[in-house]
Amino acid sequence: MYSCGTDYTVEDLLKRLCKDIPFYEHSGGGVTLSGGEPLSQPEFILQLLKHLKDCSIHTAVDTTGYAPYAFMEPLLPYTDLFLYDLKHLDSERHKMGTGVRNELILKNAKKIAKAGARMQIRIPVIPDFNDSEENTRETGLFCRSLGEAVAVIQLLPYHNLGVMKYQRIAEGQVVLEAEPPSDEKIRLIKGLLESLGLPVTVH
Repeated sequence: MYSCGTDYTVEDLLKRLCKDIPFYEHSGGGVTLSGGEPLSQPEFILQLLKHLKDCSIHTAVDTTGYAPYAFMEPLLPYTDLFLYDLKHLDSERHKMGTGVRNELILKNAKKIAKAGARMQIRIPVIPDFNDSEENTRETGLFCRSLGEAVAVIQLLPYHNLGVMKYQRIAEGQVVLEAEPPSDEKIRLIKGLLESLGLPVTVH
């Protein structure tokens, strides 16, 4: 196992990102911090977000929500949108699929919403894992409980393009194997969520 990449300071990244300000202004876009899990470097992303907001750049943080709320709370004034993953509402099933329980994730979502942040809920739709009517309804009801914080729910149909890559970098680890969901399944999930009064898109 080896790692590769480039180390950047906040100042280094800011110089690179600010070069694209004309593009952000023209497109209506901005900067999304993702990963990995950006909250694994909370102080770094806090400082970067502060500088981005000083430059009037729209900011988003793409997170699993599995981190101490103490890492998230300082980001709130500088984050325009949280891209927030919800993989399963049942904690045991969530642990089977991800290795961790979901109580912290759900609790953080409620706190973020209560604080007035905007959220784009992202749901990876994985056959025989989280695509049941029961889980879809429970997920929808949870999202509805977050109120106006939820800007949109984005359905992400599972694909297996990364399976071979994961097998190479994580030899001996169990790899989730599933077929991509059918268009009909996605249509049914989208319809059920919309019937609960939720805005839904398919990516």
